[in-house]
Amino acid sequence: MTDEVRKLNRNIEQFTSIGGNTGLDLSVTTLRNLKNIISGNGGLEKLDPHYCGYRTFQEVLNIDVHLAHNLEMHFNYSQDKKLEDVEDITSEIIVEIKKHFYINE
Repeated sequence: MTDEVRKLNRNIEQFTSIGGNTGLDLSVTTLRNLKNIISGNGGLEKLDPHYCGYRTFQEVLNIDVHLAHNLEMHFNYSQDKKLEDVEDITSEIIVEIKKHFYINE
């Protein structure tokens, strides 16, 4: 039972950063996206890939962790290369990247 409580505490720690003194701490981007969803005015705002970690790429694009790491490395360290040069990338994923992220290519 002690092990189960420890596991539960580790999982709950992930949520401690969303609560503030006056309620939920939400970013401006999150608030705008919620407004767009509720009002039906369009899709979500694009993200800047240079500030995204591999987990963001994995979640937004629904890709495996290996490709997500490759994308993180590309946007943070290999900006002189083309997106098409990223290992394991497909044309379908490139379309999704351009849909969800600000891309200068």
